[in-house]
Amino acid sequence: MDPQEMGKFGVAILGSLALVVICNFVGSEVVQVQYPERPAYQVAGMNGPDVDLAGLRRSWPQALASDADRAKLLGYMHNMPRTISASLAVEGGAPAALAEETLPDFASAIPSADRAAGELVAERCAQCHDWSKGGPNRIGPNLFGLIGRPRAAHEGFNYSTAMQSKGGTWTYDEIFRYLRSPARYIPGNKMAFAGVPHASDRLNLIAFMRSWADAPAALPAPTASGHR
Repeated sequence: MDPQEMGKFGVAILGSLALVVICNFVGSEVVQVQYPERPAYQVAGMNGPDVDLAGLRRSWPQALASDADRAKLLGYMHNMPRTISASLAVEGGAPAALAEETLPDFASAIPSADRAAGELVAERCAQCHDWSKGGPNRIGPNLFGLIGRPRAAHEGFNYSTAMQSKGGTWTYDEIFRYLRSPARYIPGNKMAFAGVPHASDRLNLIAFMRSWADAPAALPAPTASGHR
């Protein structure tokens, strides 16, 4: 092809790109997108000062420059329910109380649970937690050795007042209850996670959690099925 013709094609391509850039700039200046100041709906344990979705969107993608911001947003998106249940409604700024739930007999339920399936459920936790031995604290504390550990006791992590005040130990039943809805089981704690609503998923996850220790935590004594 004639060099002069190639030059014309090059000028045409560059001119087209320049026109696209100019149109995009003018369009963004003329049409100002109005973003909401807060999410359109509230989901217990997922919206709050630590997850400013409107702010993230206004300054996208610079808002996601830090690992912490990316983890918070990914955790929020991963756990966004497909439908918003009326039971999650927040009244007066406080999470709705949890309904009573029949607890399983952990002595038999944990050994029969699907640990591999629990490892998949644990992917939701990986946004905020590390569970390797000697691993770091992230947005949440390191979870190695969690089962049987006193609540709010992992060294180096700044726990919320609500978590410290709850006291007690992370027993099988406490973890099972908490994972259902962290915001409603311990109102005011820092964990911005909607929870794991299905009991089978929680049992599978806890079965996998037992591997987060030098030796699996002892199972509780068998109980009558259906205790509360």
